[in-house]
Amino acid sequence: MPALREKLAAYQAFASADLEARGLVSVHLPEQDLKAIRRKAADAGVPHQTLISSIVHDFVAGQLVKPHS
Repeated sequence: MPALREKLAAYQAFASADLEARGLVSVHLPEQDLKAIRRKAADAGVPHQTLISSIVHDFVAGQLVKPHS
């Protein structure tokens, strides 16, 4: 069983490092906002997580602008 324990420890370390590298976060969104994001993502043909990631990236890169009222 030592080999199995070593493999398990190696997989756990890999999974932990992968999660840190990706910078996974958990965000609570109002239900209506999440529904709207899912609709827009479906319209664009991308997963809603990808759309959210793109929006965050555009914001931090200074590329997200508010529409003029």
